[in-house]
Amino acid sequence: MKAPMSNEKRSKIIIWAFLIALSASHVIFWICNMSTYGYSMHAIIYNYYNESYLDFFKPIYNAVQSNPYKDGLTATPLMLFVGKFAGYFIKHDVFGYNISFLQHFTESTLILFMAMMISSLLFALVIFSHKKGNKVMTTWFIFLIFLSTPFMFLYEQGSIILLTAALTCIYVYGYDSDDKVIRECSHIALAVASGLSIYPIIFIILSFRKKRIPNALRCLLYFALLFFLPIFAFGGLGRLGYYFANIKAAAVDALSTGIAYRIDIISGINLLSLCMGKGLIESTPALLIIWGIIVLILLVCACTSKSKWRTVLALSLIAACAPFMAKEQSVAFLIIPLIMLIDSEEERIEADFIYTGLYIIMLAPIAIKDCIVNLAGNNGSEVYIYSLICTLCVFFITLMLCIETVAAPLSGIELSKRKREYAKLTAENKQKE
Repeated sequence: MKAPMSNEKRSKIIIWAFLIALSASHVIFWICNMSTYGYSMHAIIYNYYNESYLDFFKPIYNAVQSNPYKDGLTATPLMLFVGKFAGYFIKHDVFGYNISFLQHFTESTLILFMAMMISSLLFALVIFSHKKGNKVMTTWFIFLIFLSTPFMFLYEQGSIILLTAALTCIYVYGYDSDDKVIRECSHIALAVASGLSIYPIIFIILSFRKKRIPNALRCLLYFALLFFLPIFAFGGLGRLGYYFANIKAAAVDALSTGIAYRIDIISGINLLSLCMGKGLIESTPALLIIWGIIVLILLVCACTSKSKWRTVLALSLIAACAPFMAKEQSVAFLIIPLIMLIDSEEERIEADFIYTGLYIIMLAPIAIKDCIVNLAGNNGSEVYIYSLICTLCVFFITLMLCIETVAAPLSGIELSKRKREYAKLTAENKQKE
């Protein structure tokens, strides 16, 4: 009888499969990109509806306006404050024109480059410092991640998510440190990340799980200060009404429009429905109920799972996909549990190989000639090829984790039943002896 594969061998298969498969996809992509004179990259990142770098330049542009939230801006007050600071490095008369002019101004481009460089270096440093294994393989891993398709979207839009994901990664690796300074700095990092993007605050559950209550409460206090204090630079607390109204409008718009360039849970539900030939689910209450159930299961997983990387994956999915307007850039949060999955010393199961495969597909640069596919034959249901692939991968990862979470108690009951039967049988055998 063939001996079962050891846990160490399973881990090696996961690591090498990830590195080799993703490397192969990059080689194919860049050869195709060169032979098509850039069309392959155009097929991935070209966006018919958004201006390039809009995520980066809109807070900078709006920060000089009398009411920065008047035209639908959803950036947090802290992000707006950072935008105001960045604006001091750009000639002020440029702001008399529109955002399109601002983003093509030389000094603006340099500010964007420096911001993305600093964010990328911080993220790379955190991964390099904490990822286990050979440093050459760690460098290889970072190189592949930073050239993956979701990161291309981060660079294209100059998204703040790159920085918030790096700060969140600092928290995940430091919140339970024995060193008080590291522990405190990690909570400050999470507070700053949450002040910039709000959603990372969900990771505070990790501190509560480890009974780091004082640290968790201070982190929440730091977050509150970083969220509310910057608004006084833009007219006071009254401006927050505009901010929350913009968030609500963006969420409503996301619920009522197509699913291109979005990886949120609602998009995943609708995309799966389209692929099954059912069409878009037009009932908003039904969508919200399904959304609520999925988020609740992920919260249960985050609070109860004994697998550390699955706990972080659940929180990353909530931060990345629970918002109704989450885009591919949000996949940056999912890199944190990916590192933990590859480095995990837990008992490997078959699901780990499936998770790894989905990650490979989600990160691989896949360029197909036709950018848009209209699955339902009507306006509003168009999806971009990569958006379709990425959204389905993220949604299947979410479904797998939900199924594992729901099945865990059932398997626990079955295991407990077997243990009781074994104990009973053992006791009967002892009596007979």
